[in-house]
Amino acid sequence: MLYRNQKNEEAPPYPNHLIEGFKDCLYEADLHDLEIIGHQFTWEKGQNIDHWTEIKLDRVLANPQWLSTFDMAKVYNVEGSPSDHSPLILCPEIQFRVWLENALSGQSSYTTAKIITLYWSIWRARNDVVWNQKSWSSLRIVAKAWEYLSQWTTAQGRC
Repeated sequence: MLYRNQKNEEAPPYPNHLIEGFKDCLYEADLHDLEIIGHQFTWEKGQNIDHWTEIKLDRVLANPQWLSTFDMAKVYNVEGSPSDHSPLILCPEIQFRVWLENALSGQSSYTTAKIITLYWSIWRARNDVVWNQKSWSSLRIVAKAWEYLSQWTTAQGRC
């Protein structure tokens, strides 16, 4: 829903036909207003005077496909801007599983195996740093990935 979020009720209301027209446009485009974390108003006029007005003017909109890909996305209102508008920061915070599925979609099975094996090699190198205080060069990580993949494909051929 689109609301006129405003602190100063003395300000004239928006014409209803404009609000309804905008809501209809969002509905037709299947766009959804993402919730803002923090201060809900994004525009102000007249701070420190009698008729200070704050309105939720700026928004972040997304369609269902974007929302399903970035299902953990968050929008933060950054207060303290010298502008009369507060900047909104969009943090996608995508889940790794969703990102990986998108990265692998449409790839051949061998390319998918190469990508997954490379990720696994990076993970093993990371564990060696964390648990054994041993670091790997990027060349070693890639070489190990191709070695693992070769061993795996050979083993698959024997089954």
